[in-house]
Amino acid sequence: GFSEPAFVEDAAAAYEWLVTYATSENSVVDPSRIFVFGRSLGGCVTVRLVAHLLGASPHLRQPLGCAQSPTLPLPAGLILENSPSSISAVVRHLLPPLRWLPPSLLSWPLLLDEWRSRDWLDWIGGGLAELPERPKARLAVCLLSAASDQVVPPSCMSDLCHTAQSHGATLNTWFHSFARGEHMNTYILAGDAYWDPLNDFVHRRFASTEKA
Repeated sequence: GFSEPAFVEDAAAAYEWLVTYATSENSVVDPSRIFVFGRSLGGCVTVRLVAHLLGASPHLRQPLGCAQSPTLPLPAGLILENSPSSISAVVRHLLPPLRWLPPSLLSWPLLLDEWRSRDWLDWIGGGLAELPERPKARLAVCLLSAASDQVVPPSCMSDLCHTAQSHGATLNTWFHSFARGEHMNTYILAGDAYWDPLNDFVHRRFASTEKA
């Protein structure tokens, strides 16, 4: 069904297939150069995917337990565009009267899926630091935010940025805000102002790896 755990399981299956294919003899895909990209709710899925690779069950509603060494390689980078920090934050933005409710009420069972991306990103950053064999390179995180987004408030992307930056030892964070662009068309309206920093993020990611 269309539930948070189901989306995470589907993403994990697709990622496992891609990594398996990339490591096959006839593959033209470099498994060390796979990025995961998510726009809007898709960004929430990509965050949960990385958490799943670190051992978090798709059925958890909020981060619990310690991270585990991944059985599959982590992606080269995580790219989030106009993504919620949580569904609760978006609900409060779209339905102003609900802003007065205590945060504990805007959760399960009122919200069947909570998509707590900020909490999960915080868990990922902390979990990477606690792994017995810590990855040599920090996980690259690129955040793309449309200043005129009327669906997901830009404050959500700012929250994700601040959370990622608080884990500078394990997360290498890039943040870009675009004056032109809305929720689903930033890449069209912003034009080169969108594509240039995204290309720079990818190129610098591998430049830092080659130097290391």
